[in-house]
Amino acid sequence: MTIGAQILDVIFKNPGITAPEITALFDKNSHHIYNELYNLELTHKVTVDRNYTPQRYYPIGVSTDNIGTKEIKEVSEYVSEFDEIIREVTRAAGKPIESGYEIIDRGMPHTPKSLGKGKMGIYTFNYNGEFLKIGEAGPSSNARFESQHYLPKSSNSNLSKSILKDSEMQGLGINELNVGDWIKKNTRRIDILLDASLGIFALNLLEAALHYKYEPRYEGFKNQR
Repeated sequence: MTIGAQILDVIFKNPGITAPEITALFDKNSHHIYNELYNLELTHKVTVDRNYTPQRYYPIGVSTDNIGTKEIKEVSEYVSEFDEIIREVTRAAGKPIESGYEIIDRGMPHTPKSLGKGKMGIYTFNYNGEFLKIGEAGPSSNARFESQHYLPKSSNSNLSKSILKDSEMQGLGINELNVGDWIKKNTRRIDILLDASLGIFALNLLEAALHYKYEPRYEGFKNQR
């Protein structure tokens, strides 16, 4: 793991940590550590709260304003795991991906966002610590990424349709009219945005790795598990 990845992992596990505290954890000079922190901020992997002296570092997408310490830790662990999976799986395949991607915690409740120009993505929906769905959308599939999973009639297969068919979810007052809003209010969405230039095979590989790791409820056929 590179020094930048190690520092990122420390920030994921310790939101609000300061630069001097980070420096104390590594056998490197402070100039080297501060350069790595600057690069992490520049590549949108961390955010910096400059209202404090010394300034504090947080993972992108994690805010301390509306969630408690326990939840921050849980979210940070998922984002950290996603980052590790991307790096380790692609390295094992002989084509390491070290940049050109961003992991975004949309929160709970969440607001879906578009892919953006020149991007492809992986979306994940987590409910009560379980991933319900993990899927992919290529650079020409923004509807799949942004809206279809909230609208049961929008496609043959989507998250809202799976929830409506799930007998274990029927006691929650969910119906065809409110399922999209229920998903937005009750699931945490974490997205991975990737540069389309990385290629569709990279997207397929990472989706498969996340399926293997988390075994989402609504992916695959139950009789094949």
